[in-house]
Amino acid sequence: MSIWRYKEITKSLPLHDVLLLTLNESDTLVNKIELNGLVIFLKREDLNPTGSWKDRAAAYKLTLLKAQKVKEAVLVSSGNAAISFLTYSKLYPEIVLHIVLKNDANITKVGVIQKLLTNTHHKLYLSDTPKATGVKIASLRKAINLRSGNDPLIYNAYLSLGFELAELLNKKEDNSQTAIFMPVSSGTAFIGAALGINQKVGDEYNMPKLIACQTEAVHPLKPELKSMVEKSVSDSIFDKLCENQQRIKKIITNSNGTVLVPKEDEIVAAKNLLLDKFNINISYTSALALAAAIKGSGDLKVNKSIVLCSGR
Repeated sequence: MSIWRYKEITKSLPLHDVLLLTLNESDTLVNKIELNGLVIFLKREDLNPTGSWKDRAAAYKLTLLKAQKVKEAVLVSSGNAAISFLTYSKLYPEIVLHIVLKNDANITKVGVIQKLLTNTHHKLYLSDTPKATGVKIASLRKAINLRSGNDPLIYNAYLSLGFELAELLNKKEDNSQTAIFMPVSSGTAFIGAALGINQKVGDEYNMPKLIACQTEAVHPLKPELKSMVEKSVSDSIFDKLCENQQRIKKIITNSNGTVLVPKEDEIVAAKNLLLDKFNINISYTSALALAAAIKGSGDLKVNKSIVLCSGR
């Protein structure tokens, strides 16, 4: 299986007769669990080929770049996207990727990235201002900047996620009785998944509640909240500007959703609880969404909670 099994995604490519790149991403496992009296469905995006929902974007975007014969691109990442694009680049060996990470990026992810860079022509840069560095490199190298906020096509990569989430909705029930909890940094996956769900539901006002989950350190969707910590254990949530926030807020409003910001100890507790009770080990960013579901499902008055385990 892959994202390309959906004709809507194939049609979204602005080119014809394209060789579709894939490592069999998508169609990820769903674990149904009962936790603290809640029925929770874990959508295991961490079981994608490189352990992240970013694999959907890598398959889509590198297919497009190959079709366009783009030979050089810049990617600013907190880690997961870099791992995904470097892995998928083996399907398009002609491309050179300039990977830009923040100086204090997750050391484990940096180690994986450095290993993937061995014996390749790709380049790694560490910076205190990664977005600015990415813009500079793209300009100097005349390379494509893969910043998702600048790419109107990238949402198509996550339509498949929305289609799969829609399959978890009970067509005989009011969709408003279901809440979907998603970690949000730039919000690209959140928007793309919402578009996919909407296509399947067919009615913007019969959507499940879409819940954006952010951290105490980074929460541009809830600016009135004072930052309580400098850095979160959920370090994949790093986009303090969130250029897509107006579109995200509209989606949240139209679905009667909200923004939730669990505390750091709640995130750690959710991760440990899942491991201890079900022997399921997820990342802290995935645990962010689980903590939000444990904390917010009661107030949201839903009978089904879907939690996105976004990646490593």
